[in-house]
Amino acid sequence: MGWFMAGLATGMAMMLLVHLVQRAGGWVTMGPGEGFGDGRGWASLAALVAVSALEEWFFRGLLFGWMLPRAGSLATLAATSLLFGLLHLGNRVNGLTVFNAVLAGAAFGAARLHTGGLGLAAGIHVGWNLMQWPLLGYPLYGAEERGFLRFPKLLTARPGGPPLLSGGRFGPEASLLDTAAFGLLLVWLLRRMEWL
Repeated sequence: MGWFMAGLATGMAMMLLVHLVQRAGGWVTMGPGEGFGDGRGWASLAALVAVSALEEWFFRGLLFGWMLPRAGSLATLAATSLLFGLLHLGNRVNGLTVFNAVLAGAAFGAARLHTGGLGLAAGIHVGWNLMQWPLLGYPLYGAEERGFLRFPKLLTARPGGPPLLSGGRFGPEASLLDTAAFGLLLVWLLRRMEWL
């Protein structure tokens, strides 16, 4: 539970830092939230947490654990990260979003290698997603436009300005700020493991 809580705080802090940089640059405007009232919102929130945790269980748990003794650390990290990124193609996103998902997958995999368990990786993943969508209210890959998920939102963030910095309609995960956040986390974890 300790690693999960550390990851939760890390993921939330990373997303908040991305948001603050976007605010400082004028690449996002904020509005009031949409409330926590209806059952669909709570079901969407529960689905967000469950899907984030299940992705970690599958990619950094089941698949990672199966591959690691057969392929070694580097190949396992690369393959599971690539598959995790490709999974995001189903969200109808752009290429930078997929690249960032690969990078995030690599950071989650490095967290798994660093700690030997799923707690840190799952916490970072869940924390990032909670801060990004229900708390700050960024768009979820344009899914709101398709009427798919409807989170309760504490605030509503509307990205604007250069898409490479704001992420545009896909939100921060389609921005170079996401690239920087997960790239730095990956480098930090790899240095902790003395890979760099």
